[in-house]
Amino acid sequence: MVEALGAEVGRVVYLSAAGAEETGGVWGGVERAVRRSARAWTFLRVTGLATNALAWSDKVHRGVVRAPFGAASRSLVHERDVAAMAVRALVDDGHAGRAYLVTGPEVVSQTDQVRVLGEEVGIPARWEEQPLDEALVELSLEVGVEFAHQIIEHWTVNVDIPEEVSEDVARVLGRPALSFREWARDHVADFTPDRAEP
Repeated sequence: MVEALGAEVGRVVYLSAAGAEETGGVWGGVERAVRRSARAWTFLRVTGLATNALAWSDKVHRGVVRAPFGAASRSLVHERDVAAMAVRALVDDGHAGRAYLVTGPEVVSQTDQVRVLGEEVGIPARWEEQPLDEALVELSLEVGVEFAHQIIEHWTVNVDIPEEVSEDVARVLGRPALSFREWARDHVADFTPDRAEP
C-alpha cells in the first residue's frame, strides 16, 4: 500500500514517532517503505501528542486524576503544530528527505499536566499515584495487554529520562511551538462537564 502511494503522489509526509529509526516497530517499518517508494518524503517524528491528556477529561473536573507515573515528563506537542508542520512540508520546498523531531517547547510532568488543566478549567485538580499492577489491568482492558506494557515501559523511562525538546517546530514555522498550557486553554470545553439542566 505504501509503495502504491509513493508511486502516485509527488510528496509524502508521514506522521511517525520519535525513536522510529532506532527502535523500529511499526513506525520504523513504514518509514523504510516510504523511503524506498516515495519520490520525496518528510517524516514528522512526534514525541507525544497533547491530545493524549483527553484520557483524563472525565476526571479533571472531579479534582483528581488517578494514574501511575506522575513524575513521567513529556514534551507534548499541540496538534495544531503537527498540522502546520505537515502543511509546510507539503507546500514548501526544502523539506524533502528531512526527518523532524516534533515536540512542544518544554517538558511537563504528568502531575503538572493535571495541575495546568485544573487551572485552565478553574477547578483545583491534583494527581493521585495509582499502584502499577492496578493501572496495568485497566490499561490492558482499554488498549490490549501488549500495548499496555509498551505504555508502562515508556512512562517508566520518562520518570528518569524526560523526552527531548526540539527546536524543529520553531525553525520550520518561524514561531515558538505551542505550550501545553496553550493546548489546555484551547481544550477547556473538553474538560468541563455539561452543566445544562435536562
